[in-house]
Amino acid sequence: ESFLKNYPKSKWQDDASFWLCYSREKTGANLEDVFNCYQDFIKNNKRSSWADDARSNMIVVGQKLVKQGKTNYQVIIQNMKKEEDEEVSIAALYALQNISDEKSLNVIIDLYNSKTNKNYKEKIIYTLGNFEAPAALKKLVEIVNTEKDSDLRRNAVLAISSNSSPEAIAALKNILKTSKDTELRKASIYALTGTEQADIVPLLKDVALNEGDLELAKAAVYALGSFESKEAVAAAKDIMKTSKSIEIRKAALYSLADSDISDVIPFLTDIAINDKDSEMAKAAVYALGNFGSKASVEAAKKVLKTSKNLEIRKAALYSMADSDISDVIPYLTDIAINETEPELAKAAVYALGNFGSKESVEAAKKVLKSAKSNDVRKAALYSLSDSDISDVVPFLTNIALTEKDKELAKAAVYSIGNIGGTKVANALKEILQKSTDKDIRRAAINSFVNNAAETSDGVKVLSELLATEKDSDTRKAIVYALGSTGSPDAIPLLVKVIKDDTNSDVRKAAVSALGQIDHPDAQKALLDLLKN
Repeated sequence: ESFLKNYPKSKWQDDASFWLCYSREKTGANLEDVFNCYQDFIKNNKRSSWADDARSNMIVVGQKLVKQGKTNYQVIIQNMKKEEDEEVSIAALYALQNISDEKSLNVIIDLYNSKTNKNYKEKIIYTLGNFEAPAALKKLVEIVNTEKDSDLRRNAVLAISSNSSPEAIAALKNILKTSKDTELRKASIYALTGTEQADIVPLLKDVALNEGDLELAKAAVYALGSFESKEAVAAAKDIMKTSKSIEIRKAALYSLADSDISDVIPFLTDIAINDKDSEMAKAAVYALGNFGSKASVEAAKKVLKTSKNLEIRKAALYSMADSDISDVIPYLTDIAINETEPELAKAAVYALGNFGSKESVEAAKKVLKSAKSNDVRKAALYSLSDSDISDVVPFLTNIALTEKDKELAKAAVYSIGNIGGTKVANALKEILQKSTDKDIRRAAINSFVNNAAETSDGVKVLSELLATEKDSDTRKAIVYALGSTGSPDAIPLLVKVIKDDTNSDVRKAAVSALGQIDHPDAQKALLDLLKN
């Protein structure tokens, strides 16, 4: 018990847990407690080398309990014995598949016909998939067509794909063409994709263009993306050009993003610039971003320069954030500082934030110093909250305390709050203690609400601020922050506010804050308030 308490994550945890149960059994502990001990062990340590021993011991203990007249344990024991028998049977099943003769196959088929346990039948289906014999394929097709359980039918489809024979391929094609079950047809698409047969691409293209079920048609398009061939790319392009469904065309675009065929990037670039449907154009831009290559970055730059649609140009900037090409960060920095369209400049800043690297942090600092637009400078501050670079929090804290522009200082505070963690809570604490501007302090309090739990003295800090704060709105913000900590330590402070604060809004805020604390003392305080 001491070992488990001190080393709960030790690799010997299961050994200690088993021997704890065993020692209780042998030292005459309450049999029901011993039974529960073994039961918990099996539940939490299914892969332990001691699991079989625990199961056997548990059955012995259960039998003793039954003899004591506690018959409810009889059902548990019977189920455990049944599970043991099935596990042995499954082991035999897997051994038979290695023999792969007709006699073994017939036994396995007969087992499927006689069993009702779903888990067991799943194992049989898996085993049938490893037989090349026509009888195995015939049984799997039969399961697909007649089995009532949808999961078993789907497993049978996937098992058919393990057989690479022309007959198996034909069976999967037939399921796709004739089945009325959409999920089975989807499964057949995924199964056919795994076969890598040359004639699968035209079939998938036909489904994508002519299938009435949108989800199935999309599945066919996405399956095309699994084929690294010119034929698959050509099929996706044709779908892109001829499909009447915007969803199918988008799916075709995204499937192209998985290809390394040389002409795909120019094709997507042309769609991004010239397609009349703005949603398609944006999808093409984001598909470009999936490549993350120098060619795709140059294509995104071309879209940015050529397109007249602001949203598409913003998408081009965001797509660059998926690249590690060396000149992307300087390029985005230049746009953030010099672009006259503020929305584009902000998009460039947010794209910088997605990198989260030391270089992008320095770029955001440069934007903060050089950009003429306050909105862009604010965006630079917010973008820093996506970084875990060590000097970001001190940098933002300094901005919050020294920046003359109040809106920028507040943005720095909120950016700190978005980062989270112990260091952040301490930074907000520093701002609360040092700043004399009530708006900055309120911003820090609002941010502190989400971070007070990260510091051990969160309630204490808020208590000290509350004791000296003269501004009623700020006191109200502190009161709400105390409630948001959820700490029982905040309860007496809030009760004192309800009794003593001269401002009725602050007192009402304290009542609401008490309601946020899930603790009996908070409930008692509210009931006392009603009585008095």
